[in-house]
Amino acid sequence: MTVMVGCIIKNTSFRNQCDSFRFIICRKNAIGEIKEKGFFLAYSLFLVKKFDFKKFMCYNKINIFFRRVFVMRKVLCFAFCLTFLMSMLTVVPHQAVYAEQGVTYYVSVTGDDSNDGSFDAPFATIQKARDTIRSLNGNLPEGGVVVRIMGGTYPVSDTISFTAKDSGTKDCPIVYEAYNGEKVSFIGGVTLDSSKMQKVTDSLLLDRLIEEEAKDHLYLLNLREQGIEMDALAPYGWSNGSYRPKRIYMNNNLLTEARWPNDDQSQLLIKCRPLTAADGIDEDSINTTKTPIMYEYPDPENRSEKWTLKEGDTYIGGAIVYFWASENLLIDELDTENKIVTSLTPSSYAAVKNVGWGPQYKVYFSNIFEEIDKPGESYIDREKGILYFYPIGVTDNANLVVSTLKKNMLNLNGVSYLSFKGIDFKETVETPVVMTNCNHILIENGEISNTSAGGMSIKNCTNTVVRGCNFYTTGITAITLSGGDRVQLTPSGNIIENNLFHNTNLLPSSRQSRSVISMNGCAGDVIQYNEFNDIGYGALDIIASNDIVFQYNRVLNAEQNSSDAGVVYWGREIDTLGNVVRYNYFENVGSDLIYHYLNGGTACSFFADDGSTGGDVYGNVFLNGGTNQAVVGNGPQFSRIHHNISICTELNKMTRSFQMRNWAPSTGLSNVYGVTLPKKANIGTWLYLMGMRQPFGGTISAPTQSDLNLMWSEAWKTKYQNTLWEGALNQYSQTKYTEAKALFDAQDYAGLLTYLTANLPDELSNDIYENVSIGRTKMDSLANHYRNYNGSEGTISAEDKALFVDFDGKDFTLTAEGLAKIKTVAPEFEAIPFREIGLKTNVGGNKPAVTVDSNVITTGVAVPGIAISPAYTFTDADGDLEGNTRIYWYVSDTRDGTFEKIYSKEGKSFSVTEEYVNRYLKYEIIPYDTTVLRGEATWSEPILVEESGACDVTYQVGEQGTLWKNEAEVSENEVLVSGTYSYQVLPEEGYEVDSVTVTSGDVTLPITLNANSEFDVTIVRDTTITVSFREIVKTPTIVTDSTILPDTVTEGETDYRAYLAFATISAVKEIDGYGMYLNFPGGQIKLEGLTDEATMKLMTESNGKFAFRVYGKALTGKTVTLLPYIIMDDVETIGEETEELSYQ
Repeated sequence: MTVMVGCIIKNTSFRNQCDSFRFIICRKNAIGEIKEKGFFLAYSLFLVKKFDFKKFMCYNKINIFFRRVFVMRKVLCFAFCLTFLMSMLTVVPHQAVYAEQGVTYYVSVTGDDSNDGSFDAPFATIQKARDTIRSLNGNLPEGGVVVRIMGGTYPVSDTISFTAKDSGTKDCPIVYEAYNGEKVSFIGGVTLDSSKMQKVTDSLLLDRLIEEEAKDHLYLLNLREQGIEMDALAPYGWSNGSYRPKRIYMNNNLLTEARWPNDDQSQLLIKCRPLTAADGIDEDSINTTKTPIMYEYPDPENRSEKWTLKEGDTYIGGAIVYFWASENLLIDELDTENKIVTSLTPSSYAAVKNVGWGPQYKVYFSNIFEEIDKPGESYIDREKGILYFYPIGVTDNANLVVSTLKKNMLNLNGVSYLSFKGIDFKETVETPVVMTNCNHILIENGEISNTSAGGMSIKNCTNTVVRGCNFYTTGITAITLSGGDRVQLTPSGNIIENNLFHNTNLLPSSRQSRSVISMNGCAGDVIQYNEFNDIGYGALDIIASNDIVFQYNRVLNAEQNSSDAGVVYWGREIDTLGNVVRYNYFENVGSDLIYHYLNGGTACSFFADDGSTGGDVYGNVFLNGGTNQAVVGNGPQFSRIHHNISICTELNKMTRSFQMRNWAPSTGLSNVYGVTLPKKANIGTWLYLMGMRQPFGGTISAPTQSDLNLMWSEAWKTKYQNTLWEGALNQYSQTKYTEAKALFDAQDYAGLLTYLTANLPDELSNDIYENVSIGRTKMDSLANHYRNYNGSEGTISAEDKALFVDFDGKDFTLTAEGLAKIKTVAPEFEAIPFREIGLKTNVGGNKPAVTVDSNVITTGVAVPGIAISPAYTFTDADGDLEGNTRIYWYVSDTRDGTFEKIYSKEGKSFSVTEEYVNRYLKYEIIPYDTTVLRGEATWSEPILVEESGACDVTYQVGEQGTLWKNEAEVSENEVLVSGTYSYQVLPEEGYEVDSVTVTSGDVTLPITLNANSEFDVTIVRDTTITVSFREIVKTPTIVTDSTILPDTVTEGETDYRAYLAFATISAVKEIDGYGMYLNFPGGQIKLEGLTDEATMKLMTESNGKFAFRVYGKALTGKTVTLLPYIIMDDVETIGEETEELSYQ
């Protein structure tokens, strides 16, 4: 219903007065218009009062009417008022809102499912909103339905399911969205009472910690007292099955198992050696496929001797055999004397015995109490149900959540035209969002995080869009897509765009679970405008999928925990055709530690592996895009690599830009049955991919008949006609396969090889052309190379940088001059739309940042025998606190020389030894906030390590106290050797410490004064320690805390409720009196003893802490507060008021 009040004004002067008054439309049930209408009503009264009707002319009947009644000004004024009052009264949101475009329901954490779902009476759950919409039986209102969910946390204890009955339509979609952009979180866990956290003071526990610095940061929490039982540990990894444990998150950060070595890249793994079986042990019972391992591990400092381990309670993890097949096995026995570890659970691959300290077997040990030494590390004593941890983020009012839901949170099956906007799904065990057989689903602007499984599963869906979401801290793949029309190759319409992916795949169990996005059996899906940052493995793994487009994505710091792998990867499949990788930016791919220090395999940006059909890769920019090369082809065919830019700025990265190498060649066949094969004939690949290689030596990989039928279908022939991939269909044609298979089945292996020799495939089906390569210009074999623009080899020259708009600022947009220069060599090279790559809108908030302070390190000077720490300032535009910031240290012989990473050092404390004297240190600092968001790395200025020597120490101590060092009073200035010293300040009676300042040169050193006025200071050069005191103010201070003690019975009454109030009092002199004020509605009572209303008793008194108990039958049903007071020198001082207490 619409009420229109309007007039057509002929008089120009008056029309100028009230132009905005000409037409006013008030819609029924349009919430939020009351203020506007109220203003308009007031303005209309003003206009009517001022209106000169003699000058007013209207048209038709309105004109005649006003001419007749202009003298009835008061009557007309009343009519205006009545009209607008009636309009206002129609805006009553007492039921679901029927707007002009659909229906709106509301959900709130304070709602009730017995409500009607209006703004004033919202539902409590989206299940109720779903059921209400379902009750419409498909008769959806025009414009659809919107369910607006108020901000808050919604615990989920069971799957929220949607079926075809819950579908919308194209014209009537259904939307579930966060109300007004508020934070809406669905959690599959239990929020713990963090007030029960305790700082560990038990010396027996603290002495077990290996790192001294960690002892002041060890906390415990009894999980069992809060009803939480954690899952038993289980093996996980490459083929050890899935592991979906309950996990604990502190301030949004996962608490991980304490480990050695730590997980920083500079100290990731230690090298082990597989052993032969001891006497009396079957040699096939260890270090073979699917058997436990027995490794010798290095531990020159005997660190492992300090561990207290239980069987099946500790992991050995990492590259048990291969980096690309990492896994975590439970330990059966640890022989710390001989440094031998034996696993309880088997390894996926056989360990090659007695190979020495080879390139594999790089491991770590985890879930060890003694190794808690950095924020976020923990150990759970499962026998006692106690969590021990090093806090990350704040400890006061910390948010602690344990994931408990072992079901999917949101399950959509057969649903269409449904959207979820601005809703977070987090802190859960299983994959939170699952969609099956759906069409036109939108998941937008949500946060999918803190899961033990994946983030989202999309099965056999079409036109599904995932946009603007923040995925992080997932156990396995963030998004899994499976199913599609590979028969007719109809594009699915599925789009993954403008999402942020970081810190994913923490519990990988297979190849598919290691990539951020995994695709299996898909066709025509698009991955675009996303950012992948700080990921341990790859971004996209393609299995049996066609026409996938990966474009405009920004990939930073990927493949950090793997090797022999690619950010975009597929392999061993001849039917993966039509895939395109274009207009992406790849930066810092692969781990230098794994490749160079631990001799692992290569990691790259794009990898077509093991004889697979390749892709069309163009328009990409690679900055240090791999550990050895940016693009790798391991025996691929029909690849096209063109119009890319590859830049290498790090000397230890990338010996070449692009590489195509052979795989399974004819020389790899151990039995050729007397047939002379042509040199380099790629027969081995053909035999492998077509499932006929086994008689010639090697493994077999038979394609399914359905895969072959697809390749031979008319739909595929039509789709790929006159494309890059037409050759693949010809090479593996039905005719060739049938004729070869007949020879294979007849076991005429010599005839088979002869036949294949006569029908050799094109050896050079891969084209690498018109690429720009700077810093590393070498390209490898098995491809046609031509017209490539090669810049400098090694150090990037100024001429190279001039090709781009801002090389140092990483804007690799080509200048007009740069493009023209490239075209002289590569005439078809087109400008890459570099500035269009990456996120279109901000997702996940602003990245944190750090700035290095002017003194660079907290001590100002570095000398042997001390530990130095970075001096920096952390900032975050969103107000997020600092998370697990990473710091790496480097060394050089000269200030301007090449700095090499020190692989045995990382973290905020660096112990300086004699080997660094007269050399230079610097550190790289990578900030993280508590949303696990990684910022840009910042480098310090070089730090000269000086020789240690004598330091003059000057003491300036006030007359009202003394300064002690090593339990001896400091009386005079002295000379000390560089090192760390402990001091204590002792004020005289009636005084307290005002300030302690330690200056060394121009640097003020940071110190922490504990409750006993003790502090440590590292002295590296001439230092001044200044101590001042102040008189303690006579007026005491009172800090009040309170605790309700329910169900306390006193003096035989059953309806009394006790209340315990604490008052901590600081005063110089003895107090003369103390007590409590009791405030309640209607009055205040001063409690000095027994009263008619209540009784106060002093329960305890120690160290200035007074505990009172206040109780009384007359307080039942009242809400009260308490104020402690003391009397000293006839002056009454009142403390802080307690929170309100409701006596039941």
